[in-house]
Amino acid sequence: MQGILYEENLIYRGYSESLTFEPEDAGMIDFNVVANNANGSTENINSLRIIFLPSQSNDDKWNVGMTWDYRVSYAPSGTIRNVTMTMIGTESIVDAFGVDRDSFLLRLSGDYQLPEERSFRWVDSENLLNVHTYWVDDPTSSSYFQEGTLGWDFTDNNSDSVNPLVASSDLSLHFNRTNVIGVPGHPDGYADTYNTVTIEDDVQIATPAGNFSTKYIKITDNNDQVISWELWYNETVRNWVKIVDRLSGSHSDKVEYELLSYDAPTTPQFITQEAEINTNDYLIEWGDYAGSSNYQLVENGEIIFEGEEVSFEVLNREDGEYTYVLRVVMDGYMIDGASLVLSVNFIPPKPIVYSPERTIEEGNSITINWTQIEDSDWYSVIVEDESGNTLEVYKGQENETTLEDLDIGQNRIRVNSMVYSKISEYSDSIFITVE
Repeated sequence: MQGILYEENLIYRGYSESLTFEPEDAGMIDFNVVANNANGSTENINSLRIIFLPSQSNDDKWNVGMTWDYRVSYAPSGTIRNVTMTMIGTESIVDAFGVDRDSFLLRLSGDYQLPEERSFRWVDSENLLNVHTYWVDDPTSSSYFQEGTLGWDFTDNNSDSVNPLVASSDLSLHFNRTNVIGVPGHPDGYADTYNTVTIEDDVQIATPAGNFSTKYIKITDNNDQVISWELWYNETVRNWVKIVDRLSGSHSDKVEYELLSYDAPTTPQFITQEAEINTNDYLIEWGDYAGSSNYQLVENGEIIFEGEEVSFEVLNREDGEYTYVLRVVMDGYMIDGASLVLSVNFIPPKPIVYSPERTIEEGNSITINWTQIEDSDWYSVIVEDESGNTLEVYKGQENETTLEDLDIGQNRIRVNSMVYSKISEYSDSIFITVE
C-alpha cells in the first residue's frame, strides 16, 4: 500500500503469514503490516519498500545485457572453449536469401581471445538462429577474418513460412550459407541443402547449467540423411541450452554448445566493455531501458551526463582509471545499474607521411607532408641515409617541410609527434631516392 494507512489502502486482511501481490503498474510501493488482536492493533513501523520494474518489451525475447555462457567443444580437434554471448543491440540485416531479418546482435568473448580479437553474431529475433557471423583476428596476430551469411527458410506442409520455435509438427527447411574466409589461399565455404525438421516438445535434457524441459529440433539433410543440427530450446533461458552442429565448417566435423550459465539482468546495462584504452576521447554506450525518462552517467562519483540519449562521448581524459555507473531515472525514483571500469593509457597516434615523388635529381628539393595530429605540440622529421646515419631535419608545429641536400642514394624518412607530453611512435617509412 502507498502513503498513510487507510482502509482504502488495505490489500489484505486475514490469518495468513504471507501474500502474493501483483502490481498493476511499475513504481515504488511501501508495505506495512498491522497485527490485530483483542487488545487492539500494532503496526510495524518499519515498512517494506519494493520497486516494481517496468516490463521489458513483450515483442522481444531478449534485452540488452542478457548473457549466456557456453562450453563449446570442437571435433575432431578436441578443443574446448568457454564462450560468453552478450546481447548488445538490435539490427535489421539481410539473410542469405536476400530477406531483411530483424536480428539481435551478440558479442562473443572469452579468455581464449587476444585483446583486439572480435567476434559477433546476428541472430534472427524470431527463431534465434544465426543469420550473420563475423570474426576478425587481433591485428598484432594477423589480418585474417571470417564472415558468414546464412538463410533458414522453414515451411509447413502448405509451403507457408513457419517459426520452428512455435511449430508443433514436422517442417521442411531450405538452408543456405556462404562463408567468406579472409585467409590467403583459403577457399570460401558454401552450403545449400534441403532438410526435414522434426520437432518434439517437453524433451528433458541435462546440461552443466542444470536440467531443462525443452523444445527439441532435429534437422536432417534430405540428400544424405545426416543429422545436420540438433537444438534444444528452453523458455526460461530464452535461448538454446544445447546445440550440436554437424555442418560447422572446414576445420571441424562437429561443434557442440552446452549451456554453463545465463543471466537476464533487470537493471540498466552498459554495452561498452571494460578495457584498457589508448585514447583520451571515447564513447560509452548502454542499452535502452523500458520506462525510463532519462539516464545519468556517473564518473568516479560525479554526474557527467543526464539526458535521453543512450551514449555519451567522454573527452580529454588524463591517464588513469575511471569507474562509471549507469543510473536510470524513472517516474519518482532512480535505479542504479551496472558499473564499468575503463583504464586510460593515452598513446599518441603516429603520423602518416605523404610525398608527391619518390625519386628526385641530385640538388633538387622535395616537400613532404603528413597527417595533422590533434593537440600536437610538435612534429619531428628524421632522415636516415644508406650508411645508417640519422639526422633530424625538422622540428616544429607545421605538418609539412621541404627537404634539401639529401644524400645520393636511398633516404628513409620518418615523422613522430608529441601530444600531452607523450611522444608517438615514428610513422611508417617512406623512401626517397636521389639520383
